[in-house]
Amino acid sequence: MAVLLVVGARGIALGEITIGQVAASLFYVFIFLAPLQELSDLFERYANGTACAQRIFLLLDTQPEVQDREQVKHLEQVKGDVAFQQVRFAYDAKALKPVIDNLDLHIPAGQVLAIVGPTGHGKSTLVQLLTRFYEVNEGAVTIDGHDVRDLAQSNLRQHVGVVLQDNVLFSGTILDNLRLAAPNASDEQLIAAARKLGADEVLESLPHAYNTDVGALGSHLSHGQRQLVCLVRAYVADPAILVLDEATSAVDVQTERRIQKALRRLCEGRTAIIIAHRLTTIRDADRIAVIRNGQLVELGNHDTLITKGGFYASLYQAYEENTFGASSKAPIATPQPTLRLVTG
Repeated sequence: MAVLLVVGARGIALGEITIGQVAASLFYVFIFLAPLQELSDLFERYANGTACAQRIFLLLDTQPEVQDREQVKHLEQVKGDVAFQQVRFAYDAKALKPVIDNLDLHIPAGQVLAIVGPTGHGKSTLVQLLTRFYEVNEGAVTIDGHDVRDLAQSNLRQHVGVVLQDNVLFSGTILDNLRLAAPNASDEQLIAAARKLGADEVLESLPHAYNTDVGALGSHLSHGQRQLVCLVRAYVADPAILVLDEATSAVDVQTERRIQKALRRLCEGRTAIIIAHRLTTIRDADRIAVIRNGQLVELGNHDTLITKGGFYASLYQAYEENTFGASSKAPIATPQPTLRLVTG
């Protein structure tokens, strides 16, 4: 095109061609280059698609590390009795220090157990072992006396509900996301579950209520709204064992109160394992297990552990100082409850 402009300008100056002829020539060049540009864009899309397809097929061809045994059990009903028996686990088999080190912990059916401890000391790892995202290196994790390795993974996860800090919603409406837990449930049943859990006040205030499009990964909803949807979804699934891993983190106080109210109803009549750094969320649990360096160092209710004056008492005192200030005179042994977890 640059050459055409130079030659055309010279031709116009010498009177050999007209301006209209030069403009027509430029127009024909544009017509000629457009298909070439489209072919270039098509080749680029093809290259990107090929690279993406290779990654997809690589993922599909990858064999999972955790696989079901040839003979597995399928439990129709689960009471919810959970036990960790001499469990030892490390993400790296060559690691000198395991993440979980000879841990023994029994959670009777229907009990609410809170797990606390410093970050990175194995609290969330226990959840991953319970749901068989990883296999224990030594020992066993059992549900109602059955080793989880003897259960089909799909069957195991039907009886264990997990609500994580980083919740996951899929494109579609709120009802579509709730229906993932109960494919045959009607809209009325899903809405009734949300109202029973106390999430209706927030969800029904959305522009289209339960038919609101949540967007990709729930981008159209706030963090608290997404968390409430996940709690309702867990309630609809009705698992015998419920795991709440930092379910109230990263939300404001008002939203946290709504979530705590939903948690109180959600934990009724089932075994609940609560992992949280906010000690107000777990201090009224039936028992509190303190995990440190992958080991169970303390076990008991809030008052007992405070009286004992051990690691939990120091954690709670630090929490009180950070919340109310170092000059607070409020006694730590008689905190004002903000959440009451009631078992059936």
